[in-house]
Amino acid sequence: MGKIGFNMNKIILILLFPLLVFGSKFGRVMIWDGDEVVNVQDSALKVYIDDTLNVNLTSLDTLKVSIATPETLDVNIASPLETNGAIPVNIQDQTSRAFDVYFSQIVGVTSTLVNTAVIDSFDIVVSTGHGITVGDQLVIYDAVADRLYVGGALSVTVDTVGLDTPLNFAFDSTSSIISRSTKEMDVDGSSTRQVFSVSPPIGIEIDVTRVMFKIITDDYPELDMFGDIVGGIVKGVVMRSVNGETVNYFNLKTNGEMVNLMYDVSFYEAAKHGVNGLGGRLTYGGASKHGVTIRLGQGDALELIIQDDLTDLISFRMIASGHVVED
Repeated sequence: MGKIGFNMNKIILILLFPLLVFGSKFGRVMIWDGDEVVNVQDSALKVYIDDTLNVNLTSLDTLKVSIATPETLDVNIASPLETNGAIPVNIQDQTSRAFDVYFSQIVGVTSTLVNTAVIDSFDIVVSTGHGITVGDQLVIYDAVADRLYVGGALSVTVDTVGLDTPLNFAFDSTSSIISRSTKEMDVDGSSTRQVFSVSPPIGIEIDVTRVMFKIITDDYPELDMFGDIVGGIVKGVVMRSVNGETVNYFNLKTNGEMVNLMYDVSFYEAAKHGVNGLGGRLTYGGASKHGVTIRLGQGDALELIIQDDLTDLISFRMIASGHVVED
């Protein structure tokens, strides 16, 4: 499209995404001088302007609206739009489902349920040869119902597995698959790199707003160490996203680099806390932070790559937090 010019006393700008509210009780933007209000669709977001409006829709890069008071309103529209035609914004519905998920690595083979699971139960019976051990993180996915469960294995008695979290759905034995994973990242990646990741369930997009880590050590950690590994590590721990293109976010080799990157890092002394260690968070969402989120869709992953021997650590875990995208 080319440029659209309006030379009228009353200009109506209709944005089909009712999220911006300027002093209105009804989710609308209304600016007028007391004259009659023009009637448009109730579902639209309406701006009534008592002046001139110039709109350049050539590339959908920038939409600038000039009005008397306030002086200037700039609206930036990203191009391209979302896949469903929505305008990308930094506001999500407050009822969007939140999540806090460990970076994990799939181990062993998948298994199935012998019987349909009972909601709120803490036990499941799984197929022989499952390989599940105490401490494994278990994910049950029902492909027909599109339901997901994440919990931990507390006990294993032959094919009966005790769970630490009650089942949230009656998973059907004919359509559900169980995968097991480990969330402990104190592994040896010096010869073969080890990848731990977070991915959204089928058919869901998620926005990761922050990551949080915890390292437990034998000795008190210092800035020039990684955990309590003296001198730090050589290749470093890398976080990256893989979603059509690979984006490397950071590489950390010492506790000091964690402090420099995250700021919100705390050190723990065994005399006060029972164990030595450190923990911290790196926030992406929010105007006072990075101001963006890391969006993951179908087939995408946020990965943490271990490239050194971290087996001297007692424990190393990281969580990704965020919410489901609802356009």
